[in-house]
Amino acid sequence: MKVSVTLPLEIQVGDKKVVIDENVHAVLREYVKTGMGIDELAERLGLDNWSEAYEVLKQVPAWLLWLPPSVLKSSISQESQQAKIEEKKEEKAEKKKRSTRKRAQKPEAESTQASAEASSSDKNIKKENQKEQAPEGQTAPSS
Repeated sequence: MKVSVTLPLEIQVGDKKVVIDENVHAVLREYVKTGMGIDELAERLGLDNWSEAYEVLKQVPAWLLWLPPSVLKSSISQESQQAKIEEKKEEKAEKKKRSTRKRAQKPEAESTQASAEASSSDKNIKKENQKEQAPEGQTAPSS
């Protein structure tokens, strides 16, 4: 089972927003793994009192509190790499659409040019035919 969370995670506590990034994650892990009190947690997170710290703890996924920083960093780097890969795929798809449009437009231009060349060659053939059919000493009317 794969569970993912995108950091920074924002948690609203009253009129404040607590952004859970790598630094706050480290403080939360320290709180969970040591004897740190909730008042000290509130102080380290820059909150006014323990009840705000308690609200943060209620909103943070429990598994995130126990997730080692190394795993968190690797999952963040994997997510960012995957996002970059997705961006590249989208860019390639867009380029392919553009080149397909250009190819579709190119034959139209070529066919227009070819038809113009064909009509000029038809005129030349008609002139030659008229010259051949004209009696000697007379020139064919020019068009």
